[in-house]
Amino acid sequence: APCLAGGPGRRGTHGHHGHGSNLYEEDIHVPLIFAGAGISKGRHQAVVQNIDIVPTVLNMLDLASAETVWDGRSLVPALLGGTLPDRPAFAEALPDPHTTDHAWAIISGDQKLIHDLRRNTQTIFDLGRDPKEAVGRAPRDSDSDLVRALNTHRSTAELINSGDYGGKQKTVQKLKRRPDRLRGDLEVDLSKRVRLTGFSLLDPPHAGARLRLRLNLTVLEDFAGRLNAMVHLEGRTANGKKIFLNRDQPIRPKPVWKTGDQREVVVSFVMPRSAKGGQVSALIGLFRPRQHKWKAVGNRVGSKGRVVTARFTLR
Repeated sequence: APCLAGGPGRRGTHGHHGHGSNLYEEDIHVPLIFAGAGISKGRHQAVVQNIDIVPTVLNMLDLASAETVWDGRSLVPALLGGTLPDRPAFAEALPDPHTTDHAWAIISGDQKLIHDLRRNTQTIFDLGRDPKEAVGRAPRDSDSDLVRALNTHRSTAELINSGDYGGKQKTVQKLKRRPDRLRGDLEVDLSKRVRLTGFSLLDPPHAGARLRLRLNLTVLEDFAGRLNAMVHLEGRTANGKKIFLNRDQPIRPKPVWKTGDQREVVVSFVMPRSAKGGQVSALIGLFRPRQHKWKAVGNRVGSKGRVVTARFTLR
């Protein structure tokens, strides 16, 4: 997915340590420097992205093809002393095995919007007046174009390469292969309170790796307090042995869930190394602690009331 370059991050700024889990300027604002014959001396304030580097270099080397469509743009006009037209820049901070933080951002002119998916917040900063992002505010009606642009980009961005993840894949005769389903839309009501509307597997499905599954939820009825996810994995290895994992995971933070809210939560699980070449299905259920599991109603619901989500072959 398109992203801005990552910086070192100042320790403790905005309550974060290190870099990679947030999208404040101390993490993503990094100078991009070009030097060489024919490049004009000067400094440009335009915000550019990592995805602009390849088309720029190929353009400078006269290797760019007019038939190639890039996600980024060539920066050569600016390098030759011209200007660049205004264009929004996007950034994403993906969760990793050590954190559930997940955020998107858009920068358009001096306006920057950060959408924190884990905390379900949207914050706008004016980088011209407040370059250190000390004071943010919630979006207003006048910010609808900025919010819409970020939502449109998120809906079209590809988080996963659904092709070959590398390595040689063995042909196994004992296991009838089914097509992988790494993301998809759903329409499943988990009790009368939450609807599961979609899912995405955020990591290449390697045996021995920790995999993260993102769930898209819509709140149907107000409630508060703890909510847990039950992750049930089942399948067969390449030689026919059973794969079975079952794990309950608390969904953090413990928010007040309001009718109409749309939330994204991430659950994770570790696949055994011995399962390489096997096929696995991930089934999901939700429940309140010390209560019965919520009954799921809709398509792709298993015999025990769990929702069948991702289905994948382990590389």
